[in-house]
Parts: sequence; structure tokens; C-alpha cells
Amino acid sequence: MCAARWEPGALVLRANLRRQAGPLVSLTVAALIAGFAVSQSTHRWIEIGENLHEAACGYGGAAAVLLASWQGGAEVRSGAEWIHATAVRGVLPQRLACLASGVLWPLTGYLLAVLAVLVWPYAGQPSHRPPFDAMTVDAASIVAVSCLAYLAGRAVPLPVIPFVLVTALILFGQSSWWLAITHPVEINYTGDALPPSTSGWVPVHPHLWLPWCRVLIFAVVAAAAVSFCARCWKTAVVLVAVAGTAALGLNLTQKGSAAISAVNASEMRCTGRAAALCLPKENEGARRRLQPQVDRLAGKLRGVRSAPSYYVVSDQSYRYGDWGADDPADTGPRVIGIELSADARSLTRDIACPDLYMGLLEGAVFAWLTDTPPDSVLYREEQLHLVQVLDSLPPKQRANWLDRYLEAVRFGESLPDMPNTPRWSS
Repeated sequence: MCAARWEPGALVLRANLRRQAGPLVSLTVAALIAGFAVSQSTHRWIEIGENLHEAACGYGGAAAVLLASWQGGAEVRSGAEWIHATAVRGVLPQRLACLASGVLWPLTGYLLAVLAVLVWPYAGQPSHRPPFDAMTVDAASIVAVSCLAYLAGRAVPLPVIPFVLVTALILFGQSSWWLAITHPVEINYTGDALPPSTSGWVPVHPHLWLPWCRVLIFAVVAAAAVSFCARCWKTAVVLVAVAGTAALGLNLTQKGSAAISAVNASEMRCTGRAAALCLPKENEGARRRLQPQVDRLAGKLRGVRSAPSYYVVSDQSYRYGDWGADDPADTGPRVIGIELSADARSLTRDIACPDLYMGLLEGAVFAWLTDTPPDSVLYREEQLHLVQVLDSLPPKQRANWLDRYLEAVRFGESLPDMPNTPRWSS
């Protein structure tokens, strides 16, 4: 009797949950994306934007695939095509109406998450702005994914297809191939020009139209998917050709900067004579501490051709080092990326030591460049002798030897013997 009494209530609850599946999905997506964006112990807009990008591709994309593909498959499984065939409205408006739930609810969830992050009191820096253009690209990608999932659901109307698509999306997002071709929402730099060799870890400044071009490409992809569903074959083929050509042209126009926010720029300023120290405007306060260290190290390396000409502090310096991207054929100025917390010893280690282990020769060069006192416990007897030899060399001979030494360290070659010393074992 108790079960019978609660049975109507359970049916009503079940019906309400089914009817409100869209709003529930929207709120769940909003909570997941906003929580992921603000829970990564960061208050910088550029990192929050990157978190939003990852969450939009994950949670927002999964919700869009699930809802849209289920809707598309349900229409075919229920045999409702006769309704569309006899309806007064055209096929295209009908498909748009059917797509509404799969597109609007995940998109609403993402927009609610963005709104929550914008009003979050701990977000952002005064010198940066929210990457609205990159956020718009994420929203357009959710729309495109929804339309493609709706098409896939109609093409293969099996109940298991939505779950297969979500699983494939998760696995695809974690694949090394996908991680290799996607770029996070990085900061870009304006101001003083940097050498071309920094392009691998200091993002180039993208054109303002670039993110909006990506939005249009996603819109064309979505329109092509809807056209296929509406059986507008010619229109669909033309839209696919346009999207493919535009994507190829975009990749050739500016590689590696497709997801960089064009509105979130940091001004770079370079100072120094022997070697330039380049700092973003928001880190200008560290110049007083870093500039004397750079100047002193540049003085010790005066006349050495392979000595760094630029020391750059950037948002990506800790991720990419110039030692991993050096080309032996590159004859341009050497650039080294340094962390904001760098000191004289860490600068010297990055330049003159091939790895964390220091042999006799590496330790001697390190001690000479850092002016380590002779009575330091870091010295070994053999190293003290090598430091004295290095210090006694004529400036031109010392510069030539240091040039060969730094070149060997830079390209992982065997280290040259120091002049006027016998061979030794490290």
C-alpha cells in the first residue's frame, strides 16, 4: 500500500526530471566549468581563461554531445519523420527547432559559468583584461559540436551512440595528438621587438580579427551540419568547402597562435647594453633586482659570441627553454627565458651547465662566473686550480674558449679542454 501511495508521486517526479533535463544539465555544466576555472589556485585572467577553455572543451562539449546526439537519434527511432514530411514549415526551421535543446542548454551553462567567473572577486589582474574573444570562440565551438552530434545521432540512431560519442570525446581530448595541435589561451606580448628565436615560447601578437575568424569557422561548420540534417546537400557541400579552406588559410596565416587572446596583451620592455633584460609591464618591479645580475654576468662573458644577448621573463619562460629549441644553423642572437625568481646562480646554471650534475670543468666555470670565494666549501682542489687557470688566461683567449664551451653545452656536445691544463677525468 505504501508503494502504491507513492507511485503517482514517483511518476510525477520522474516526468518533471525528464522535462527539466535541459535546465539540470545547464546548471551542472555551469557549476563544473566555473568550479574548475576558479579552483586552480590562480588569480590571473590568462590562466583563468585557459581553465575555462579546457573546461568548455570537456564538460561543455560532453553535455552538448550527449543532449544533441540523443535528440537526433530519438527522432529517428520514434518514427517522427512523417510529421516533418507533412508539416507546413520547411525542413530547415524544423531541424533548428529540434536542435534548440541540444545547443541552448550547454551553451547557457557555459555562459553562466563565464558570468560567475567575471563576478568572482578574486579573478583577474589590473593590468590584464578577461579574454572575451577566446571565450567567444569556446561558445562557438560548443554550438558546432552540438550540431555535429545531432547529425551523428540522426545518422546512427542507436541509444548507445551518445555515450560512445562522449567516451570518444574524452579519449580524443586526452590524446597526445590532440594536445600537440591545441594551444592554450596564452598571453601575447606587445612593445619592444624580440628576436625570432623566441617565437616558440613567447607567443606572437595575433591580429585582432583572428579569434573572430575562428568563431566564423565554427559557425560555418554548425551551418553545414544543420544543412546535412535538412538534406540541403549543395549548401552543405559548399559550407564544408568554405570551412575547410578557411581553416587551412588560418593555419598558414599564423601558426601556433590560434587560441591566443588578442585583447589580453602584455607590454614588453627591454633594457640593457651588453645584454638586454626584457620584462612584461606587470613585472617591471623585478627589474631593479634582475638587471645588476644580468649586467654582471654579461660583463664576465664580454667578447663571447655564444653568450645570451637577451634574457626574457615571460608567461611561458618556465615552460619552454631555448636550450631545447636551438638550431645549430641559427646564427641570430641567443635568447634565454628566465623565471621571475631567478638569481645569479640560477642564471649561470641555465647558461653554462649541461645538467644538474657538475663535473670538474662545469663546476669550475660555474664558480668563475658566479665569483664564488676561493675558501668556499663548494670548491674541490682540482676545481680551484681550474678557476685560477681560467682567471689567468688573456681576455681574448678566455673569450674564445668560453665561446666553444658554451656552444658545446648549448648543443650537447663534448666539452673542450681548458687551455694549459692536462686532461682529467670528471
